[in-house]
Amino acid sequence: MDHLLFVLRRALWIGQCRRADVDRAFGTRKSPNRGTAILHTACTQWFHLLYKDGKKGVFPRVGVTYPPEASAQALMKLISERAGPDTTGIFPEESVPFLLPPDKAASTINPNAMDVLFSSTIHQNPIRILYVGLRHGENARWRNVWPRAMEFNGLQWRLRAQDMDAGEQHYPIKAYSVPRIFDAQPLDTRRSTSKDFRPRNLVKTQRAMRVHLSESLTQDQVRAIENEWGIRDGIMLLPDYSWFEFRKQFASEPVNPDIVWPVITRIDPLEER
Repeated sequence: MDHLLFVLRRALWIGQCRRADVDRAFGTRKSPNRGTAILHTACTQWFHLLYKDGKKGVFPRVGVTYPPEASAQALMKLISERAGPDTTGIFPEESVPFLLPPDKAASTINPNAMDVLFSSTIHQNPIRILYVGLRHGENARWRNVWPRAMEFNGLQWRLRAQDMDAGEQHYPIKAYSVPRIFDAQPLDTRRSTSKDFRPRNLVKTQRAMRVHLSESLTQDQVRAIENEWGIRDGIMLLPDYSWFEFRKQFASEPVNPDIVWPVITRIDPLEER
């Protein structure tokens, strides 16, 4: 199906999809019949959108509308997920650059701790982490946690894990910034787990919040912000685990006085690199 979508998206957005394009994307140069079959099958499947002109390739029919799988929204989503030309149908030199956040590998202070952390998330085993929070005067200390999810927000990796030392709070799921983990070690569940401990799953539910936009915004700005964040009738939906980060970045709310924030107090420009 990916091969056919490549033809559809390329023909609609670039205006033509040749067998050479299929060969380039999927390495079918040594099997010309395979490339030709892909073009033919795409035209058969989307006969109302595409037509084949001999050896010239596949072209869009006049006046067609973009189907959902080839819409601008669909392609922008694929590009944001770093999909390649074999998926989008667009080769890098054919458009302006799509600028994405730099690749950010998860990295603990002790590189070897990443193996322990990753293994624990795969096999759902408890670990102890040497972690430093951002409370005033805090230094790194060992914490017993049970991983429940790994989260990447585009800039930073976070471990979502049950705090096994917080029995009085019924072992809540907390967020731990991976770059602030100094070290990690596996735990023996038989020795480290309290009798009243109950595993929790990270429930990825959508939570609705009523948001109040700044009165300083113009009507056009209000419409743009509502469109940007999907606000409908003053209501906004986000996964429940995303609200904290959203509030911190966009909302004017008091900062917990126990937390050192902001952590960066000044930025000075240097030479470009």
